[in-house]
Amino acid sequence: MKKKFNKVVGRISRKIARKYDLQEYENQIIIQSGGLYKHTYKHISEFTSIDSYNYAMSNINKIIKKLLFVYFDKKRKSLLYFGKFKDEICIVVKLKLKHSGDNYVATFYPVNQSKINRLKEKSLIIT
Repeated sequence: MKKKFNKVVGRISRKIARKYDLQEYENQIIIQSGGLYKHTYKHISEFTSIDSYNYAMSNINKIIKKLLFVYFDKKRKSLLYFGKFKDEICIVVKLKLKHSGDNYVATFYPVNQSKINRLKEKSLIIT
């Protein structure tokens, strides 16, 4: 049986867990699997350069630590972490998969500032 490669890239902070009423996820780890490349490959051409894509792939942990904003997508049960270096990036973290029980990075892709601003405004509306 092939062993999967997984890397811990962060934790769900207390601040984020409380903001979105996700206390059961507080301080839980976020995993990056070795299979992430196949889920992000389709976004390579959206980055300003291949170096920018490679930096994002190699530094997800740093992007999660120095984020601009986090949005909770209730419908997809995902946290969207937005960060910036060369490109503004959205890192999608799926919460607690049934088969593995892990919070994991599902994908990442570049975004524009207007999308971040729309989600910031939406997060202020109480639903």
